[in-house]
Amino acid sequence: MVKIEGTGRYDVRPEYGGPEYEGLGALGSTCGVTDPYAVTKANTLCNQYGLDVIGVGVTIACAMEAVERGLLDDEGLGLRFGNADA
Repeated sequence: MVKIEGTGRYDVRPEYGGPEYEGLGALGSTCGVTDPYAVTKANTLCNQYGLDVIGVGVTIACAMEAVERGLLDDEGLGLRFGNADA
């Protein structure tokens, strides 16, 4: 069970569990995000909404690649590798 409090926007609720290695890889390394709190929060949101963490992470990474190549307009979202807030 994972519980993170006091970090503001990255607080997570323990009932959704914490990231396993698949989530860390897909939402972290694949997207270039190195902040463990941000990855844990993203994993928690996937679990909360019933989304597959691997599918979400790879889809976000694909969108990041498309933005970097100029194939997709992120409309100011800042969808770049390593940007945990995006």
